Amino acid sequence: MRREAPVDAVVHRDYAEHGTQILLEVFSDRIEVTSPGALPEDMTVAQARMAKAMVARRMMGSRGRGWPRMRRGMREFNGTEPALINEARNHYVRVRFWTRLGTDTGGCR
Repeated sequence: MRREAPVDAVVHRDYAEHGTQILLEVFSDRIEVTSPGALPEDMTVAQARMAKAMVARRMMGSRGRGWPRMRRGMREFNGTEPALINEARNHYVRVRFWTRLGTDTGGCR
């Protein structure tokens, strides 16, 4: 979990977005990793999460190992679920990790 989100942000960012950077933010209740770009137009957050789950169950190829590792790491750390946020309009994808229990762990949107 420590490396998965930043590595995924570098690997999956939109390199056509010149002048943009990967952003790592640390707040009192969460850590967020934001990557320039968005999910493909025909892919929802739920579909992205499902594809990664299918890889983990060996129903697909070798892609998608990062998300299961992040989920497992957060469950072990504090029992929360990381959020995968696709802001297609603003052209970024963000992963949010809750660092405290009792916060809104809404999952994804």
